[in-house]
Amino acid sequence: IENCPIHTASIGASDTCSPCSNGHAPVRSSTCTTTPNGHYYHANRATVIPCPSGTYSAGASSIDGCLSCDDGFISGSGSGFCIPCQSGNYSSPDNSECLQCGSGKISGIGASSCESCDAGKFTSKQVANEKCEFCTDEILGSVTKSVGTTSVDGCICPAKKFKDSESGHCVDIPPGVNETVVAMDLFSLVLQGGWFRTSNSSLDIRQCPLEEQCL
Repeated sequence: IENCPIHTASIGASDTCSPCSNGHAPVRSSTCTTTPNGHYYHANRATVIPCPSGTYSAGASSIDGCLSCDDGFISGSGSGFCIPCQSGNYSSPDNSECLQCGSGKISGIGASSCESCDAGKFTSKQVANEKCEFCTDEILGSVTKSVGTTSVDGCICPAKKFKDSESGHCVDIPPGVNETVVAMDLFSLVLQGGWFRTSNSSLDIRQCPLEEQCL
């Protein structure tokens, strides 16, 4: 007659010892003791201990039965299941907490990382970003200099356009304005050589009678 090993049990009417399912038992046991959800049995301490954060269990016989949460999901200590991170958040490397996406980035539910907004888009919130918005919906005809734009202030008029003071939209530059400069408005128009205007708030742009007079 042999004793049943640890975490198995037999009532003596069988030649085999049955493994404990979601439970534990000492050597030579006739019954298994159920381990609570989110916990595991520590044999050396002969006690039940919560599974670490970032893991879960349905009741384990050892710490090996505390399973890691999938990326994008988290758990606290002693959890029987993992929960997904909400939109605008992502899971920490150890899956113990959800972290907020930085400005200019977004994520969906159950994400393990955040993505930068595409060029031409921005996020309107500093944290917990859920979606990117089109610059052109705010400033018609506008673009961005790069991906990951953090606010509507990063929406600029492209080359050959400037931001009109009245409409707030990007419109065609008049003759005499530099065609390569971006992010211009009425007050910051950069003129080509040989052109001038009467004031920095005027669109009355004229060619100089003599180019050297317009420096």
